[in-house]
Amino acid sequence: MVVVKLKGGLGNQMFQYCLFLAFKQKNIKVCLDISSYSNSTDYIHNGFELSKVFNINQNLDCILISSPFKDELKFFKTREYLGRLFFSNPNLFLKKSHFVEENYSFYYSYIFKKNNTYLDGYWQSQNYFSDFKNLVINTFEWSSISPRNLLLAKQFSNENSISMHIRRYDKLRTFKDLLYKLKLFFVFRVADKNYYNKAIEYINFNVSQPKFYIFTNNPGWVRSNFSLKNNFMLIDHNSGDNSYQDMFLMSKCKHNIISISTFSWWSAWLNQYHKKIIICPSKWALKLKKDFHTIPNDWIRL
Repeated sequence: MVVVKLKGGLGNQMFQYCLFLAFKQKNIKVCLDISSYSNSTDYIHNGFELSKVFNINQNLDCILISSPFKDELKFFKTREYLGRLFFSNPNLFLKKSHFVEENYSFYYSYIFKKNNTYLDGYWQSQNYFSDFKNLVINTFEWSSISPRNLLLAKQFSNENSISMHIRRYDKLRTFKDLLYKLKLFFVFRVADKNYYNKAIEYINFNVSQPKFYIFTNNPGWVRSNFSLKNNFMLIDHNSGDNSYQDMFLMSKCKHNIISISTFSWWSAWLNQYHKKIIICPSKWALKLKKDFHTIPNDWIRL
């Protein structure tokens, strides 16, 4: 039995579910652990969303009762919490044969040869599902989109629409926010205004009569830094449990300017426009000398 842990927001869940599908494609017995969402109070994300957004309901129970690493799992979850708090390796003292924790965006081909394994990571590599791309596209079919958003999607198809996703982490409301901000500072990046200006310039040079649609978690920052006139429009009506519909809308634009975000990544990857231009930040994570398999080769790095 292989267990794939689900954690994080919608974009991360989608990557983890693709790893689950990869094991299924290889006829390896696998299940998903969704227990991290059972008592979640993390307002940054909206809990477990796959079953709501895409009608994914198969094998979603955590099947660990008879597993050979049941007793170790309790200790593992304690170590995981401490690891998050101090930015260390949470499975440091655990049996490596039973637990695999991913470090950022490497591609772990060897995990398909391990049995009785608990996999904890984000698995942000399209290499895990490049052999069954159409299955992934069909799996991530939107289940419930509002009439307003369906109308916008139709509008996007009739013009040279550009989605521009801006994700900011400026608000520090709790101590947990501060820890998250520190993690971003030492591990990841936040795309800045300079990046978006370069991306806009690239689009203006390569696309005729572009119309920019801005999606963000911080409309105030956008209004302070960009002139929302002429061919720019802020989309801010999807929030809370309906935030996933922003991903739907971005995927229906012809071109995408993405942020350092798996939510943003999937909106671009699911874009089926045959001449799409995808612009992304030049580096995904500060600790990586290269972004191993995270960014497709045909995307434009700025």
